[in-house]
Amino acid sequence: NVRPGETPKDIRRRLGAEFHQFRAELIADRRRRGPDGGDDLATLLVHATIDGQPLNDQQLHGYLQLLIGAGNETTRNAITGGVQALLEHPDQRDRLAADPDGMVETAVEELLRWTSPRSIKESFVPPKDFGYPHMD
Repeated sequence: NVRPGETPKDIRRRLGAEFHQFRAELIADRRRRGPDGGDDLATLLVHATIDGQPLNDQQLHGYLQLLIGAGNETTRNAITGGVQALLEHPDQRDRLAADPDGMVETAVEELLRWTSPRSIKESFVPPKDFGYPHMD
């Protein structure tokens, strides 16, 4: 929600702080529960060790931010791509609608295969465009 008088920069700053607080509370909760307190990835990370040392808060925040963001993005893209595929192929949509219980598992697998939930759109800027002509 946008608050009265908030600029886009204010919104980004506030949401970033809220996301940080969410991760801090998640880390604290998983520590409190102990290593057997859940079978989720956050519990595994919080109780993981590298060379016998637990991950510090900065590492945990970084991993959780990456995983939550990646999970959100791929889920959104898979749903959007799946809906688009069904709209573009109404015969397949109708087959799924006629027998959802019998086809949903296969449909999900096929939609994930068909739509690829991660869209890589990166561009390359040649080094010479940055004033490094010797780096072609």
